[in-house]
Amino acid sequence: IGHLRRKLTRSNLTEVSFMIVNEQDPVSRAMYWELKRKAPTEVPVYQQGANQSDVWEVLDGDKDDFLIYDRCGLLTFHIVLPFSFLYNPYVEAAIRATYLRDICNCSVSNQIGSTHMRTQGAGNKNRSDFHCSRLIAHDEYS
Repeated sequence: IGHLRRKLTRSNLTEVSFMIVNEQDPVSRAMYWELKRKAPTEVPVYQQGANQSDVWEVLDGDKDDFLIYDRCGLLTFHIVLPFSFLYNPYVEAAIRATYLRDICNCSVSNQIGSTHMRTQGAGNKNRSDFHCSRLIAHDEYS
C-alpha cells in the first residue's frame, strides 16, 4: 500500500486515504501488532473488537478485498481476489477513476452517509470537486 500511496501522490492525487482493517478471528487478532508494524506509518490499522459486528460482513466484503469510496462516502469499486493483488492494475485504476471522474454523480453538497452504491458511468466533474477517496484494505502491507 505504501508504494501505491507514494505513486498516487507523485501523480498529484492527494487526499487519498488508506486504512487496513484486520479480521476478527483469533489468529488475525494475534497477528495485529505484526500487521501494524509492517503497514506504512501513514496507513492506520484498525482492529475490530471481538464482540462488535464484523466490518467485512457489514460491508459485504472479505479478507484482501479493496473497497473504494468517493469523497461522499459512496462505494465506487469493490475489488476482490485475485484482482486485488497490488501487482495488478485494478486497485490503482479504481482509485484513479474515483478521484478523477464523477462516476457516482456525487456533488460537493452531498454528505457522507451510509448508502453505498456501485456505478460505472462517467461524468465530467471538475477535478477539484472530486478529490478524496477512502480505501479500506485488509492484510496488504507492501
